[in-house]
Amino acid sequence: MRRAWRDGAAKGLVLGVGANYQSSRDGTAGPNRDGTGSVFNSATNNLANVTFGLPSRMVVDAMVAYEWQTWRFAVNVNNAFDKDYVDASRFANTLQPSYRRNVKFSMAYRF
Repeated sequence: MRRAWRDGAAKGLVLGVGANYQSSRDGTAGPNRDGTGSVFNSATNNLANVTFGLPSRMVVDAMVAYEWQTWRFAVNVNNAFDKDYVDASRFANTLQPSYRRNVKFSMAYRF
């Protein structure tokens, strides 16, 4: 959702917020390869076909910007509520954690 003011006291102000929802899903540690062709999980090492659940999550991002003449100044906040979650499961033994809250400032000039 985005709101921009084009006139009045708030002229040039832009606010935005967005959310990303991921439903719960299965994570699986089935037979995978490590990129070299070697199977690093199989029935013999008890990691084959292990399933587990990854819970649902919702992540909120926000931004505020100010536009003046040909300039734009913006601050973006990703993962605004600093939600901890598992972003993905990769291979049999790797869970990819979420990114922590991060803030980015940008400045742009249009010519």
